[in-house]
Amino acid sequence: MRRIVAIMFILFTGVSSPYVIQYLTKEGAIDFSLDVIAVYSLPEETQKVRLYCEIPHRSLLFTRTDSTYSAYFQITAIAYDEEGNQVGGDVKRASYAVTSYEMTLQRTEDVRDSLDFRLPEGKYGMKVVIQDLHSANQGVSTMRLEVPRIETESVSLSELILQKDGILTLQQDFDPHDEVTVRYQIYNLPLLSGYTLKAVMRSEDSEVAVGDSRPILAESLNTGEWKLDLSQLSGTDCELALLIIAQDGQLVEERSKSIRIETSPFVDDQYFRESVDQLRYIATTEEMKRLREAEPTEREAAWESFWNEKDPTPSTETNELKDEYYQRIEYANTHYGGSIEKGWKSDRGKTYIVYGPPDEIERHPYDPYSVPYEIWYYYGRGLRFVFVDEHGIGDYRLLSPRGERW
Repeated sequence: MRRIVAIMFILFTGVSSPYVIQYLTKEGAIDFSLDVIAVYSLPEETQKVRLYCEIPHRSLLFTRTDSTYSAYFQITAIAYDEEGNQVGGDVKRASYAVTSYEMTLQRTEDVRDSLDFRLPEGKYGMKVVIQDLHSANQGVSTMRLEVPRIETESVSLSELILQKDGILTLQQDFDPHDEVTVRYQIYNLPLLSGYTLKAVMRSEDSEVAVGDSRPILAESLNTGEWKLDLSQLSGTDCELALLIIAQDGQLVEERSKSIRIETSPFVDDQYFRESVDQLRYIATTEEMKRLREAEPTEREAAWESFWNEKDPTPSTETNELKDEYYQRIEYANTHYGGSIEKGWKSDRGKTYIVYGPPDEIERHPYDPYSVPYEIWYYYGRGLRFVFVDEHGIGDYRLLSPRGERW
């Protein structure tokens, strides 16, 4: 589970509404994710837009201050009308701190923040700039935005905002065991009588209710959240929808959001058996046994534990040994697969995975008085391997089980 050290925000200070957004360009050294919604501020009785942004740790420069590491950045948003005139926007500076240097390198961690400014209904061009104030690096995203008029005289259901582990997220891919909550608002509730709120998850061929329907309270602004159970959905593109239903059963309002639920491939027995089998060149007999005997619900944790124990640099996100091992397996599958078995199982594949690329390969595919054969030389190790294709079908076998020293 991702460790989150995030800026907590109040998700709603008004009601949000549908919008149409088209992203055009993205450039610069800072990569960031962005979402924009229309909101209505009750205290100001004004329509606004709200930008949510996620900035990966790796895109920012953290500097050490006492016992913490801090990033300092600026968000700038500028809206243009259809003639190119600036009609809205704002600037916000923010800081963000983590407690260790290792956390600044986390590839899966993000800084989150938001920015509001007034913008009435209409069609706009918009530019959003994220600038790192320590390094002067920046990222720029441009888009077209259509902001609708928010109807304050009738019942309104807000756009849906997702939270993962209690923190706002812009991502749409989730694990079945993630704690995901959808946040919403219902506006102009004094007009309601006997209305209920219903949540459903829709996939290509089904619609599943998420819990029981809820009565809607008659308040001017009803903010709520709905916890989602994703465990019954897997590998599926879904649509999460909230519906306001009148007393007579008629649909009054609906809002939806697309999400995807990913299941760990380790629950598949065949996939897991082959994955464990591929470790035969690097794992001990005891390690292989421990993995094979893991229960389906424990397989992913056992797998991660195996590779964590072999990580040469555990303080970083990258496991260089794991990356190199699977690069070699992929190369073996591509170049040394025969008519009988996969490349990683072949003699040449095994040799490549264990010893890496040879210093020299001497190939003899068409000698007139011999079957095809190859000689691999590892000069630094003082090893030579001879592979023979006895049947001429590309199935090269190692003559000496462990190679020859010379």
